[in-house]
Amino acid sequence: MIERPVVNKSKQSQSLETKVSIKTPGSGKAKAIKLFIYAAFDDIVENGRVHDAGRVEYVEQHLQAVHELNEEGMGIEGYYLWSLMDNFEWSFGYDKRFGILYVDFDSQERIWKDSAYRYAEIIKSNRSILI
Repeated sequence: MIERPVVNKSKQSQSLETKVSIKTPGSGKAKAIKLFIYAAFDDIVENGRVHDAGRVEYVEQHLQAVHELNEEGMGIEGYYLWSLMDNFEWSFGYDKRFGILYVDFDSQERIWKDSAYRYAEIIKSNRSILI
């Protein structure tokens, strides 16, 4: 059963949270599903860096959840972040930032956020189980 998504809004972030519980009568096997979840934050560049601790925690928690579900036999075949770079979003315009790469919309400069460094670190350190 998938419950109705809940949109959490605050000054610092906005996310879509969806609770999922899966029951497979008879077979006892987990059912694979597609689920899209996003998080937007008000990122600030300070001394050439973007310290987005909330997004780092978000990424870590979701990757841990995917790992745990696969350990239980869920069979999740992929995970991707929404999105790689900050961009124009129809719902929020340029106000909310979704990417792990900060984009200065005036100069088009890209700055790796702490979440991008952490995501790269996780991928590199878990390469053997990701292939």
